[in-house]
Amino acid sequence: MKMPQISFKGIAKSVAQFFAITPIQNFTQGVKITADDIIATANSLLNENGHTTTLEVKNQLRQNGMKVKQKEVSIIMQTNAQKYSWCHTFNGNFRTYYPN
Repeated sequence: MKMPQISFKGIAKSVAQFFAITPIQNFTQGVKITADDIIATANSLLNENGHTTTLEVKNQLRQNGMKVKQKEVSIIMQTNAQKYSWCHTFNGNFRTYYPN
């Protein structure tokens, strides 16, 4: 009986595709995080504290059982700031968002 040829390149590609992380995919719990989740959390923190940072939003999402990267939060907040009338300051390290 002839054994089938196994292509490690093909296996590596399949594994890479399986574990490819999109900006809103949470593989730890199988929960998809949407831009709406990030925006709702940011708005909640803005209303509660009068300001927020991407780190605070990320930490709140994680406290709610979602795993998200700060870069993902940063991209969503930066691209939606004008739409939601958020002002921000940048100190060279991070942005602080304020409701307008």
